[in-house]
Amino acid sequence: MRNKPLQPRLSPANLSNASDAGANQLFGITLDIVTVTVLGFSATQVGLLNALGSLSFLFLSVPLGMLVDRVGAARVPAEYI
Repeated sequence: MRNKPLQPRLSPANLSNASDAGANQLFGITLDIVTVTVLGFSATQVGLLNALGSLSFLFLSVPLGMLVDRVGAARVPAEYI
C-alpha cells in the first residue's frame, strides 16, 4: 500500500476564510489611506484609531463569547456579535 502525497485542498471554508481575510486587509489599508489623505489625520491619529478598534475587540470578545455559550448562538442577535 502506497501513501499518497499530501495535496493542499481548497475547500469552500478555506476559500471563504481566505477571501474574507484578504478583503478585510484591503479595506483596512484603504480606510487608513482615506483617513490620511481626505480627512487629514496624522499617522499618530490613525494609529490610535486602529488601537481603539483592536481594544474594543479585545474587551468585547470574551463577554460576548460567554453570552453565546450561556444562551446559545441561535438566540443571540447578530448585532451583538
